[in-house]
Order: sequence, then structure tokens, then C-alpha cells
Amino acid sequence: MKKKKSDFTKFKEKALRPKESIISLFLITPISIRLAYLIKKYNLNISPDHITLSGLLFLSPLVIVSVLLAPILNLRILYLVAFILFYLVLFVDWFDGQVARGLNKSSEKGAFLDMIADRVLIIIFFVVIFSIGLWTNNIFLLSGSILLFALKTTHLMIISKLYYMKEKNKQKKFIGPVFSGLPALNKMGILKVNVIFEKINSVLKIKRWEPTLNPPEQYSLTIMLPILLVLLNLEIYATYLLYFFIIAFSLFFLIRIKALLRDYL
Repeated sequence: MKKKKSDFTKFKEKALRPKESIISLFLITPISIRLAYLIKKYNLNISPDHITLSGLLFLSPLVIVSVLLAPILNLRILYLVAFILFYLVLFVDWFDGQVARGLNKSSEKGAFLDMIADRVLIIIFFVVIFSIGLWTNNIFLLSGSILLFALKTTHLMIISKLYYMKEKNKQKKFIGPVFSGLPALNKMGILKVNVIFEKINSVLKIKRWEPTLNPPEQYSLTIMLPILLVLLNLEIYATYLLYFFIIAFSLFFLIRIKALLRDYL
């Protein structure tokens, strides 16, 4: 006789993505899916948008304040605070999607808020570089963070202009390609990391792992790892890592800007 599925199992099947990142799979989902189920079970008046806004308006600003105050007040402990808070930012970013799918509350507004939250994560990345530049009194990190912010701003300004121009002319097919950074990543060879992940998973055989460089991995490497290195008094390694990120992201934005100007203007 076939065993009847529990309500929690049914909720999981509905709320979880078929595949997810290795970090979310082991460090976020085991907790977040149970919290999401509790919202459904007890009919709590908590919407996915409320969860997204908690990260956007509360947690993310606290991360920024913590990493900026750490070098100003010369308090290494504030990097630990920022590390914990940023984990919660990633947690919320994954948790709101599970709640939305599990409660059938996915919406355009939620997708829009998620897009803003993703942009805020990029700002946090720039602030982390600037903060560690202050902490180590490194002019390259300080100027590099400002350069990346300028390139990102220019990139967004061009995309916004193109989006509204094409939207006005009802050229819907344009929207997908212009927002995708995959061509630039492919040109830089970054996507070869996915091949490595696939080879690793061919050995490990983790069923629900999507072996690609997903956002949780991206932000763990670019934000949490440098902060962790500073916490461990390994600033020299954090500096080298951020040197690489500044060069890589500058190249990425320049390739994107060049492609947009060439193909769409």
C-alpha cells in the first residue's frame, strides 16, 4: 500500500526548486523550508514581500553600516556582525521564494523587489571592498571600489535607457538578452567553473545540486569570504582576493558596456 505523503512533504515538493545551489542546499534550505511551512501551517500573516522587505530595508543597511564602522572605529568584531547579518540576507533572499511558491503568492511585485534586493547585494560588495581598503589603508582597494561603482552605475544607466526605449517601441524580445550577463561571463571564461562543478557532481552525485555558479556561491565568494579572511587576521589574502575581483569585475562591466553600445544603440 502506497504511503500517504505528509503535509510537510507536499509543501516541500511545491516550495522547493527542483535544483538549487550547493550553499543553499546545505546551509539555508534545511532551516528555511521548515520556517516556510510553519507560516502555512499556522496561517501566519507573513507575505513573501514582507520577508523581502525585511532584508532590503533592515538587514542589508545593517550590513553596510557594520562594514563601514569596522575600520572607522577599528573594531574587528563588527566584521563578525556583518558576516552573520549577510548570511541572514542570503537566507531571506532564498526564504521569500520558498514562501511565495509554497503559498502560491508569487507576483510581479515580488519579482521586482527581488531584483532591487539583488542590486543592493552588489552595492554591499562594493562597500566591502571600500571597507577593507580603509581597514588595510590600501589605496588600490579604495579606488577600485569607486571605479566598480562608477562602471556599474554607467552600465545600469545604459540598460535603463535601452529598456525604456525598446519597451516604448514594444520590442519585447529585446528585454531578455540585454539583461543577461552570460555572454560577457562566457567571454571571460568564468562559465568554465560550471564545467568543474559538473565534474565534481558526477562523482558526488548530489541529486538536487544545480552545479553552476549561483548567486549564493557568488556572494559567498565576493562578500562573505573577504570578511571572513579579515576576521581571521588574514588581511593579506583578503587583499589579493579583492585585487582579483576588482580586475575581473572591471573587465566584466567594460565588456558589457561595449556590447550594449555596439549591439543596441
